[in-house]
Amino acid sequence: GVLALLDREPPAVLVLSQSHWRDGRLLDLDRIAMAAREQGVPLVLDLSQSLGVLACDVARWQPAFAMSVGYKWLLGLKGLCYLWAAPDWCKRIAPFEQHWQGRAPTKPWAFGGESPPTYREGARRFDGGEVTDPLRLATAEAGLAQIIAWTPDAIAAQLGMLLDRLKVTLAKAGRDDECVDPSSPHLLGFAPTPERLARVRSALHDAGIICIERDGVFRLAPHLHIDEAAIDCVSAAILSTD
Repeated sequence: GVLALLDREPPAVLVLSQSHWRDGRLLDLDRIAMAAREQGVPLVLDLSQSLGVLACDVARWQPAFAMSVGYKWLLGLKGLCYLWAAPDWCKRIAPFEQHWQGRAPTKPWAFGGESPPTYREGARRFDGGEVTDPLRLATAEAGLAQIIAWTPDAIAAQLGMLLDRLKVTLAKAGRDDECVDPSSPHLLGFAPTPERLARVRSALHDAGIICIERDGVFRLAPHLHIDEAAIDCVSAAILSTD
C-alpha cells in the first residue's frame, strides 16, 4: 500500500486521490499525509472523485496542492477546475501557463513589454487562460450553492445509506466479498468473479443501470435522485446472475 511505499522507497512526490477513481476505495489521508510529511515527500491531492461529498481538510493534511475538476460531485461543467496551493509552494514554482490573467499589473491593462507584471497572489497565479468564461462560472456558482444548501455531510449520509443498503442485500446473498472495502460513502466498487463478469455486465445493461466498469470492477455512484427502489434494482440485477 501507500504507507509501505513511503517506508520502503519514498517517491519525489506523492499524488493521490481521496476516493480511488477505479473502485471507490477510501484512502486514509490522515495517516498517509502524516507519513508523507515525516518522509519530506510533497503531497498532491486529486479530489475530483470526492470534493462536494467528503470533507477536505487541507489544514490537517497539509498538501502542496489540492485540485478537483468542476464537474462530477461539484455539479459544474467540464473545462473548469479548482486548485488550492500551499502558500510556500506558490512562491517556489512558476506557473506552466503564461498569460495576462495570472499577472497582477499595478494599473488595469498596463502590461509593459520590457518586464512583465508580478504574478497574482496565491493560487490565482496558476489560473488557466480565459478562466472567466461566463457560462462555466455561472454554472459553477449554481452548483456550489446547491451543494452548500444540501451540505456535503448530508449528501454523504444519504448516499452512504443507499450503498449500505446495497451491500447488506449482497451480503445476505453471500456476495459481500465482491464489494471493495473500505469503500467511500458515495462510491462502491463491485468486483464479480471472472466467470460472472460478463453476466453482471449484461444484467446491468439490460436493467438500464449506467455505471463505469474499470478492469473488471463496476463503480456504482448514485446521487440524490436515486432512491431505495432504484438501488434495489441494482442489487436485483446483480443477483439475477447467480
